[in-house]
Amino acid sequence: MLGAGLCHPAVAQLLPPDLGWTPQIGMPSVLPDTGTNATPDALRQQIDRLDTAASKKTAPPLGWTFTPQIAVNQEWTDHILGTNQSSFVTAVQPGLTANGDTSVFHTVVTYTPVVEFFTQNGDQNRVGQNFNADATATLVPERLFLDLRGFGTVQSGIPGSGPSNMFVLSKSNEIQVQTYAARPYLVQQFDDWATVEVGGILSYSAQNLLSTAGLPLASIQSINQNSTAQREYVSVTSGPNLDRVSISGLASAMQSSGTGVLDGAYRREGDMEFGYAITRSVIALAGGGYEDIHYSGFPNFNFTGPQWDAGVRLTPNADSSLTIRYGRRDGVTAPRIDGVLAPTNRTRIYLRYSEGVTTDQEQFQDALNSSVLDPFGNRVDPRTGAPLLLVNNFYGVQTYLAQEKRGTLTGTWLRDHDTLSLTVGWLRDYQLSAPTPLTAGAQTITAVYGAINWVHQFADRFTTSTYFQYGTTNQLALTPGVRGPTQNALIASASLIYPVTTKLNALLQYSYSSQPYFSGLVQQQPSNLVIVGVKKTF
Repeated sequence: MLGAGLCHPAVAQLLPPDLGWTPQIGMPSVLPDTGTNATPDALRQQIDRLDTAASKKTAPPLGWTFTPQIAVNQEWTDHILGTNQSSFVTAVQPGLTANGDTSVFHTVVTYTPVVEFFTQNGDQNRVGQNFNADATATLVPERLFLDLRGFGTVQSGIPGSGPSNMFVLSKSNEIQVQTYAARPYLVQQFDDWATVEVGGILSYSAQNLLSTAGLPLASIQSINQNSTAQREYVSVTSGPNLDRVSISGLASAMQSSGTGVLDGAYRREGDMEFGYAITRSVIALAGGGYEDIHYSGFPNFNFTGPQWDAGVRLTPNADSSLTIRYGRRDGVTAPRIDGVLAPTNRTRIYLRYSEGVTTDQEQFQDALNSSVLDPFGNRVDPRTGAPLLLVNNFYGVQTYLAQEKRGTLTGTWLRDHDTLSLTVGWLRDYQLSAPTPLTAGAQTITAVYGAINWVHQFADRFTTSTYFQYGTTNQLALTPGVRGPTQNALIASASLIYPVTTKLNALLQYSYSSQPYFSGLVQQQPSNLVIVGVKKTF
């Protein structure tokens, strides 16, 4: 994890530990999903680091390291989803990973844009921007800091989709999402009694279709959204002098401008949480506060009232932590679960469940603000170490304000030659406010899926990867109050990676998918994808 990298003596003196930007009691209304990397050559690297105890993680060397790479794939698909066309596709994906550490600066940046050329369908040619970046700079030693973050990727607009490297979508069904944030903040520590933090967060998010050809204006206006948010906050956290007692307080105000439901939206919140350590591994929690929230759209949404919670935090061992709360937030009374369990040194179970009022763009911003990058460019929760998915293709893209229930369970198992990851996800959201009058109405989406990813290394010669995902989606039909049919989505993929040299890998992959496609009437569209490619690291 990134926080482990700040253990370097020269770095730890000046840079604060990177615990994410959101104080514990100010976590997002809806927690981001857990989940691992579906790229065959990256899964073991990610899980190996997740399963390494923090005390054994080595500090990064001071200075800069740059790792450029390039991948070239020749692909063939019999069905570009969203069309009835087949095509050969040439995909070129250069990449760069940069890690920088000095006494006053820390950064991790990954950038992997992809250019795709379609042989038979030139109008489907496209460029997708993929990047992930964190940076922390010391402006005044031990007092004033500046954090910069960014994330971007191309997301499927079709619910029921799997990882993007296992099927080919039409250009008008892919959405470029991006979010950026800057946080200047001041820290004042009062010996071991308390720490006060005062800061602000400026965020920008946008989602845009790669192509609007053939789409109705109402769909374009609904999907192409952007927002700029400003958040001011003050947090107070007690120190070890209070012994068994811990106290945290947060006051924050967020104002948003842009398009859709976030134009003119605001959140004003104040909260305090008290903890008491019953034993070393059991802490009782209780808190309360007040919130005032408003969203634009059709219709407007408003809620003003108290919020409260009670719960417990369990730490059965050094690598396990489970927080269970029950309370009221955003006018919703519900449980909230967040934790990691380590049954063995090489096994992890990550679980999350939350309910609240939110939008997709807010979730991107919240996930970015409450996560950190590991040295390989993977986002993780800094408190539990859980691997995070900022984008989940299975749920598609939602542009409205929703009352949302979301839960994920991820298990990982690392062996000498095998790496296994299992994920189960569940989502149910109910539309509260729409971005345009034409998309207003009572819309409900329910989705559940399970995925397994298994990577096996045959000595040092080659690696195989097998991925399987199955799930169901159910979405309100075009007629208000009438549910659409339940759609089953299946994705299966197998790949072989052969190391030609230590820095050159060859790839052979076959993927099959059968997933719903929404175009007036819901259609089930199976597709096959074959990939032959090479990847060179310099």
